[in-house]
Amino acid sequence: MNNLFIKTLLFSVILAANQAVYSLPPMPPSLDVSMSGLDVTALWTSAPGATGYELFYAPCPNVEYINSIDMESQTGLSVRLWEDAAFYVAVQSYNSEGNSDYSNIEHFGCGCLALPLGLINLAIDEKPHEEPMEWWYWTGHLQTEDGRWFGFEQVVFLMKVNGQTMQIAHHAITDIEDGSFHYAVTPPQLAVLPELDSGFNWDVNGLTAKGGGGSDVLHGEVDNYVLDLKLETKKPAVFQHGNGFSEYSFGGYTYYYSYERMAAKGTLKVGDEDLAVTGSAWFDHQWGDLTNLISLGWDWFAIQLDDDREIMLFNGKDVFLGGSDSDANCQVSDIDADDVEIISLGEWTSPHTNCTYPQGWTVRVGDLNLTITPVMAEQEVIAWPEIYWEGAAVVSGDATGRAYVELAGYCDQ
Repeated sequence: MNNLFIKTLLFSVILAANQAVYSLPPMPPSLDVSMSGLDVTALWTSAPGATGYELFYAPCPNVEYINSIDMESQTGLSVRLWEDAAFYVAVQSYNSEGNSDYSNIEHFGCGCLALPLGLINLAIDEKPHEEPMEWWYWTGHLQTEDGRWFGFEQVVFLMKVNGQTMQIAHHAITDIEDGSFHYAVTPPQLAVLPELDSGFNWDVNGLTAKGGGGSDVLHGEVDNYVLDLKLETKKPAVFQHGNGFSEYSFGGYTYYYSYERMAAKGTLKVGDEDLAVTGSAWFDHQWGDLTNLISLGWDWFAIQLDDDREIMLFNGKDVFLGGSDSDANCQVSDIDADDVEIISLGEWTSPHTNCTYPQGWTVRVGDLNLTITPVMAEQEVIAWPEIYWEGAAVVSGDATGRAYVELAGYCDQ
């Protein structure tokens, strides 16, 4: 049974649960939905005895969020929606005696609904956990209408220290046009854990992140840059390591999922100039006993290809920790160590910390050969006692795209 059928059935069940029972309702209409570009037209037949119609809609894949519009006597609606809009639609007819059953359920833009199965429950696990370490991590690429390009990073960390939960936030902007890198690190402080049924709502010294379910809102400020973004996932979550959980051979464990392709839209204020930006983001949420992993260090690659494919590679020092390949139809395959070869092409020594990082890579994943090139060398974040490199990069070779790369454990201070 495919996921689209399951979600359509679930939408039907939820509608039925909300259906009031009337003695003499009118007959239900028959619904037809068509789409041309961003223009969507819903037409339904006239129902004998009906005095009006109510149009019900719910976003894919969140079928539980049902809304409705009273169409009165109209038997059609044409609207222009935004790119990647995806909805389920149904119609009821009504008269003074009540409402009909629902029409047939139609959908559009719902072709990528494969929901992950594993050891993570997204309805609960997007909230904070009682693990030693946890982070909510966004990176992405933004551009203005005239093509000016920026990279961004925002992250909230939780960690247990002497029985208390501490929080830290990082925010960074890579301004590719002027070749500058800007970052902010908040001092460690006692965490304020909001009481939420689901999702997260962080405010760490004015660096904010609110959302869940693949719909997030970020605000960050550093130097003369002010970023406000709305992020909407274009694909379901990916449970990394197959089922979202992995035990490390060197000790410790992790739960880990990602939204690997999020549409970004918002503003970036640079000095006195307000820039409208759009782009693509990647979100990671990871928690567990990560102490030994942090001591080991890693290279992490978040690769977004122009053919709507995403590749995650997580490479510890001399230990491949996992990877995933998500195709344009949201089919996810685990990547084994034998299928990966990562070769550094050079190095860069920071003038601020004297730490040396690899720079530029050839990456082989199966038969796919890629070259990953940082947009600039200086993208180092100094967050004592941790220092790491987190940078925007371009992808070339057998496929093109953009990437973010994180290098941790190269700075022994």
